[in-house]
Amino acid sequence: MNSALPSYVQAAALVAAQAAKLARLRPRTERIGLDLSAGRILAQPLFADRDQPPFTRSTRDGFACRAAEASTHRPLIIAGSTRRFSAWAAAAGRCP
Repeated sequence: MNSALPSYVQAAALVAAQAAKLARLRPRTERIGLDLSAGRILAQPLFADRDQPPFTRSTRDGFACRAAEASTHRPLIIAGSTRRFSAWAAAAGRCP
């Protein structure tokens, strides 16, 4: 291949050829301890035997802001907060 970028069709053919080659490979697997597994790739899906945490929850840590306001690099005003089992009371597209 020369220094010019390939066309879409050429690039798609290259990707398809590489994917076909990888699909024929049989990767080597081994059993190792969890402490030696950093940076490795699982050979099979991993499934937890229980939920963590063991109760229903919805994580809502964080802040929401409008990009137009955040991009001014000035302090933002906190418009409000919500608690467990409560909904945000602002009208759609509008903060109080």
